[in-house]
Amino acid sequence: NNDVQPPPNHAERDDIAPSATCRIAFVGAQRARVAKVASILRDVPTPSDTAAADTTDQSTACDFTTFIHPDANVAIEYLPCVATFGSYKDSSGTTARYMEKMEYHGPEGTTPRGSSLAPFFDDVGKDGDNSSNNEDGQKLRFDGIAAIAIGCGIESAEDIAMIESFVAAISSAPPSDGSDTEERDIGEVENDGTSDRLVKAASIIRCINPNVKYSSMKEETEAYKAMGADVKAEVTRLFTMGPGKMAKFAYSLATEVIQDTIDVAFPKEEANLQEAEEKLDESSAVGAEPALVVQRAR
Repeated sequence: NNDVQPPPNHAERDDIAPSATCRIAFVGAQRARVAKVASILRDVPTPSDTAAADTTDQSTACDFTTFIHPDANVAIEYLPCVATFGSYKDSSGTTARYMEKMEYHGPEGTTPRGSSLAPFFDDVGKDGDNSSNNEDGQKLRFDGIAAIAIGCGIESAEDIAMIESFVAAISSAPPSDGSDTEERDIGEVENDGTSDRLVKAASIIRCINPNVKYSSMKEETEAYKAMGADVKAEVTRLFTMGPGKMAKFAYSLATEVIQDTIDVAFPKEEANLQEAEEKLDESSAVGAEPALVVQRAR
């Protein structure tokens, strides 16, 4: 789902060191397009920046690099990647497509020579000294690459399946059965065996979808390319098309993964229900009108 809220304003951030870091890779077909997305994720203006710029609405000044939650502040580390595909003709003369490589091109996506993603998948996540413990004494941690957002010129089911197979091979995860080309969950939130870490071991792979008025991302991209400079700047600022939309998509995937992991580590439903029932009992005792709505904390 691409219809998500923009990330929180910098003014809403707590001045607290992150309790964990979650890595999100985003993959495209061209390094220049990937680098543009990386620049948006890194350099979205803060409210103080926009105060001096009449053309930028402060309501869109956001922070894509931090997830704020009462139980854990999580830093988001983005890995700009490029997938390269090739083709050849088989013995029957049919053209067969294959993926040559998928490589990381530095934090800004501008490194000419890419590098392997294997070290990231092998990496054991770190949690900060201020990590919150859940009721079982476990701390939140994200190992490897938690999720992969696909876009920037890649959208075919065939290409997505090849990326899935690559990720499964490099991360030693079970291979995809090819039944789902939009979302692939590998692993679950689990205890890592030390009894004090709750590890997010899943790699969710998801491809960006076109806006409702377009039949494909290719059509949407062509419409974006045909726009004038001012219109391009506006849709990018609003995160509705072009690199701005891809940046928002990567951030939205990150927040989904982090929120789901926190929900497992710090379940709220039972506690909220008990608190609501206690308040209801208190209200009934004094003859007040009960007006409680119990919702899952998100």
